[in-house]
Amino acid sequence: MASLSTSLAKNIMRSPVVTANREQTVSEAAEILIEHQIGSVVVVNENGDFCGLMSEEMIMPREHASPFMHGSVTRIMGLNADEDLAPAFRQELVEVSGKTIGEVMNSAPPTAAPDATIDEVINLIEHTGGHHLPIIENGKPVGIIARHDLMRLFAA
Repeated sequence: MASLSTSLAKNIMRSPVVTANREQTVSEAAEILIEHQIGSVVVVNENGDFCGLMSEEMIMPREHASPFMHGSVTRIMGLNADEDLAPAFRQELVEVSGKTIGEVMNSAPPTAAPDATIDEVINLIEHTGGHHLPIIENGKPVGIIARHDLMRLFAA
């Protein structure tokens, strides 16, 4: 791997990127996240153009997530939640599960080009508070970088 000072986004991005379309439901997005063991899915239109980002936090906000993150989101989204699941939290999941990805996604997340430097990537992630940075080339998603990808880079 290139040194940290010369690394580019394309050297550490994960590719191909997992995508969904804005018409799919939030429940379908949860299934995609679980199937691929990822924290976000890149949203594209019918032409494969980048439209936004859908993350697990949009399904299960952080203030509710901690006691449930080790369980199956599919089970929760399927409304077969444990009896001790707080009624307000259960209602929130019912409400979001029927929405489309387009209704809840971030339609203007920060993005970077494949030739962005690691310093640029770090600044974008840190200054926006995001966990995932889509890598876009000619309007199409070509990869994604997550915070843990940066941690691996520093640990190497």
